[in-house]
Amino acid sequence: MSNKYIIYIIIILLIVIFFTGFMTFTGHTEQLIKEANSLYKQGEYQKAGEIYETGLAQDYQAPKLNYNLGNVHFQLKKYQDAIEYHRKGPDSPNKYILLGNASYQLAENEQNPEQKVKLYQQALEFYKTGIIKYPPELNLKYNYEFLKKKLEDMQKQQQNKEQQSKDQHNKDEQEEQQDENQNKNQTNENEDSDQNQENKNDQQNMENQNNQNKEQEANLQDKQGQENQQNNQQNQEDNSQSEAQPSKVQEGEQNQQQIMQILKMLEKQEKESLKNNQALRLGTEKEEEYDW
Repeated sequence: MSNKYIIYIIIILLIVIFFTGFMTFTGHTEQLIKEANSLYKQGEYQKAGEIYETGLAQDYQAPKLNYNLGNVHFQLKKYQDAIEYHRKGPDSPNKYILLGNASYQLAENEQNPEQKVKLYQQALEFYKTGIIKYPPELNLKYNYEFLKKKLEDMQKQQQNKEQQSKDQHNKDEQEEQQDENQNKNQTNENEDSDQNQENKNDQQNMENQNNQNKEQEANLQDKQGQENQQNNQQNQEDNSQSEAQPSKVQEGEQNQQQIMQILKMLEKQEKESLKNNQALRLGTEKEEEYDW
């Protein structure tokens, strides 16, 4: 038997073994899928997933196993894992619906606004790709329009929120400026009030000083009036004394005149008496002289 025939026999045997094993594997895989699908319908998602993973261990690229395992992770709310498995699933409208829905759920659970928008946009892209490949599929169109409007509304709300924040910031700045101006005006008013009070105090002090000066002047005038009155009274007394003095002098002069008259009368009487006694004394004594 030539080597050529031996090679042909080996090839044939390999082909038989391959197809025999493939059929056995395929039958085994189909059996796993049926068992896992039964558990999935019963809500036993965790057990169904374990069976699907057992099948993927033998053939990790099996489209049906990836698709079904993607459904299991979606039900378990492991949305990112669901996306990864659905990407490897068979191409169909449901594939893009499930991809879009998983991205949508991720966005709903995201707290970061920017990341949320990115996940919404990713879901829109999945829906859009499915619409392009399967235009008659209404569920894809509905989901696309629904999410598009939701995203637009969210962006409008974000813009309104930013505008409100900006307006509030401007309002706060205006109020702060008003408060600053008010404080400044209050400070000026206080300064003016202090200045007015100071001026008022100065004016009051001036009035008090003027009143004191007037009072001192009045006291001085009263004192001068009293002094003038005393002087006038003294002058009147002096005048009275002066007037009384001439009266006394005049009275003295009158008395002196009277005395002189009396003396003259006495002298005359004495002369007459001497005349009467002249005979007795003639020729005997020298006549005495009397000095009056």
